[in-house]
Amino acid sequence: ELAPGGSVVAQPAVIVFVPQIINNVWVRPEQKIRPELFVPGNPGLRCPLRVVEGDKAAAAPPVQENHDSLSKRLRGTVPELYCGSQLAALDHQGRELLGSLGAFVRRKKDNKVGFITNDHVAFSGSLLFHPNRAAGICVGFRTDQFVHSVRPENWYGAFAAEPGDTEVRVDCEFLRLDLNLPKDIKIRPELPTVGKLGDPYKIDVHANMLANDSPLIGQEVLKIGRTTGLTQGRIWAFGYEWKDEELVTRYTDFLIGPERADGEPFSQPGDSGSLVVMKNGLRPVALMWGGYLQKFRQQRQESWTYATRLDKILDKLGVELLTEELSTG
Repeated sequence: ELAPGGSVVAQPAVIVFVPQIINNVWVRPEQKIRPELFVPGNPGLRCPLRVVEGDKAAAAPPVQENHDSLSKRLRGTVPELYCGSQLAALDHQGRELLGSLGAFVRRKKDNKVGFITNDHVAFSGSLLFHPNRAAGICVGFRTDQFVHSVRPENWYGAFAAEPGDTEVRVDCEFLRLDLNLPKDIKIRPELPTVGKLGDPYKIDVHANMLANDSPLIGQEVLKIGRTTGLTQGRIWAFGYEWKDEELVTRYTDFLIGPERADGEPFSQPGDSGSLVVMKNGLRPVALMWGGYLQKFRQQRQESWTYATRLDKILDKLGVELLTEELSTG
């Protein structure tokens, strides 16, 4: 639950976004949102609802790219490929699309080495290049292993959502790494300038995600992506639900934002596919795929990132995380 100042308090809550909060006298009874959820026959199991004004911005602001030394390395100034390095492909109109490499992995069934990123970063062609298609080198080949979306009950468990046209946005894909790269190119399965990855964070959807001994909600995280480089933020919600432009209900695992309402955005377009890791221990927890500019904590427009839990991605794709330097050539 969010306190008025935007901090997390130790009380689970369901956050309901509405375009505008209006006085109850103007709301029809069937449209009113209950102050809490409860389980029939179990009065002790209750969860409060918090209604917040939240609407997608009419127009997205221009993309602000970071041009520090780290971001330049991710875009090809060094003969190294990292978690967060720039990936390039072509869309259906022949335009170049840019995204970020998530993490290096090994496929369990045949020990093939590769990497994961978003399905929407890779789907437009059979090859991915670094740093771009015009002057870069092919680094990855598409496979038939991807997950774009799944039904909520197949992701969160039975009774996760009401029947109907709804899905969880997963947006992940395994690509086989080209190990015949020039010998002077190094494959570095780490977060540059940050360090070696820890073990993937395993999530129990039935656990108390605000527990004092191991909280998930409110956890400080960081990511490295080709657009904004290194950014820090906080996990604010899990199992977030919204309606898209076609009024179809969608879910995403994580809602991640800046640590403060006036903080810098956690991600920008082009960061899609970046690995999200816990700040403490560098344990990978999610793969980011997008976001929206919405009103939230202090009733102002701010940028929010959507991400998919990594432990489930690794399981669905049948891969395991790699953390040691790889040989090429």
